[in-house]
Amino acid sequence: MIACTPVDIQIFGSRVCTRCGATLAANADFFPRDSYRVDGLHSWCRACKSERTMEWKRRKKTTSGGTPPTITIAEND
Repeated sequence: MIACTPVDIQIFGSRVCTRCGATLAANADFFPRDSYRVDGLHSWCRACKSERTMEWKRRKKTTSGGTPPTITIAEND
């Protein structure tokens, strides 16, 4: 986990990760950017966001593949 010094927290302010609860400096070094948020930072720290993205990629890889579903169109008589 990335640690920050008290000086960093005083300069940039602090933010608590809503997933792991770590208190880190509220800047782009510790929280990924998110243009949809008012302050421009994601609510999860970089470590949590990275972990979640890796889980999503693994799950997507195992569930995808194979043949796509076929669509049949019924003809009206």
